Amino acid sequence: MENRADAGVEVQVPGFRVQVFSTRQKVEADTEWENAITWWGGIADDQRPAGYFEDGFPVEVVYLQPYYRVRIGNFRTREEAETVLPFLQRHFNGAFIIPDTIKLRR
Repeated sequence: MENRADAGVEVQVPGFRVQVFSTRQKVEADTEWENAITWWGGIADDQRPAGYFEDGFPVEVVYLQPYYRVRIGNFRTREEAETVLPFLQRHFNGAFIIPDTIKLRR
């Protein structure tokens, strides 16, 4: 019974994400967020990066005045983000890694 109370709990920890878009317009950021979700849904399982995004494709819009930023991933280390970056850059021109607070499930 050890740790059962913590199972499925979401925690926020330091990590990394890949930023794929930035704008001052919320509508543009929301559209790019939706485009990212649609793009991911159209990729065959065998074309996706193995070992990543198996619990879903984490995409979020973050507002840090004055910009809305679209970011992908919950990577614990920069090395994990670097592994996936070339895959994301094929669709998101100019994508880059940034340190961020990420969400993980225990």
